[in-house]
Amino acid sequence: MSAPDTAPGAALPTLYSFRRCPYAMRARLAVLASGVRCELREVVLRDKAPAFLDASPKARFRWWSPPGAM
Repeated sequence: MSAPDTAPGAALPTLYSFRRCPYAMRARLAVLASGVRCELREVVLRDKAPAFLDASPKARFRWWSPPGAM
């Protein structure tokens, strides 16, 4: 998920996603169509990362975390 509009080395927002979730698919397509660069992190259902749980209190997918928010 990248576009040439972000300066190299700039902090990117993070999109937490799950590959098979239809809502997360829509979110990834929207980010791609918008041309916004982001870091995509796939969530493992059995082992959710602490950073994801800190960012999303309800542990929902397609969570957008602005740069420096954590």
